[in-house]
Amino acid sequence: DVLEPDKQPKNLGRGGAKEDTNKALFLLQKKEDVELKLRAEEDALEHIKSRRDKSFLQEKFIDSFKGKGLFTCESIEPSSFVVEYRGNIFARGEGKHDDTVENYIFNFSWNRTNWCVDASAEDGSLGRFVNDEQKNPSCELKTVVYEGKPHLCLFALKKISPGEEITFNYGNRFYPWRSEVRLFIFPLVLS
Repeated sequence: DVLEPDKQPKNLGRGGAKEDTNKALFLLQKKEDVELKLRAEEDALEHIKSRRDKSFLQEKFIDSFKGKGLFTCESIEPSSFVVEYRGNIFARGEGKHDDTVENYIFNFSWNRTNWCVDASAEDGSLGRFVNDEQKNPSCELKTVVYEGKPHLCLFALKKISPGEEITFNYGNRFYPWRSEVRLFIFPLVLS
């Protein structure tokens, strides 16, 4: 009798145990990401309901150009809820407001309606002190719905270290502080 080597079954579209393990790890990571985002949104809802900010956030004066900013005294993990941009929420056209930086007005669209958050009242809320950072913001703005109204909440894009300023990108609109001041020096020509 002739012994034949064992024949391996043909691969029917499966990559074997290693590919199965990679898929399982990928799905597990996705599940953990979803759970983290759900916990962050639940945290945001709790802070919206109680109208309070996290105790480790602190407003600080930066300089006369930038004014005040919001800083953390503790580490903040990526995807975590950070702070709500809290104020008087109304559909645009319902309330009277002056759209200037000094008045802390933020315009946004939600559910096919244009909305405004007017955070100009000094009510002790800290979200109004979050400054613009176009190139490398530490947070992103998301809408969280509570009692049928949108609330603007900031969530960490990356790990934020103690002492670091909380920032987000205000959007594509022109803001005076974003313009780069260019100084041209012309050679002096004497005749």
